[in-house]
Amino acid sequence: MLRVSDQEIRIYPLVKLRGHGQHSQYLEPLIEYFSPKKDLEIQKIDYQFRKGADEIMKIKS
Repeated sequence: MLRVSDQEIRIYPLVKLRGHGQHSQYLEPLIEYFSPKKDLEIQKIDYQFRKGADEIMKIKS
């Protein structure tokens, strides 16, 4: 799921669809691309949409 506004992008969940809580293979390339350019944060959250999906990525402009 992706939420976009004029101030930030939020991406959740960060896990594979059938990965049993493993991070998506797309996560590292996103971090490498956006980190030098934008304020990027991976934050723990209190809810889980799927097993192991307790983190959200926020990319601020």
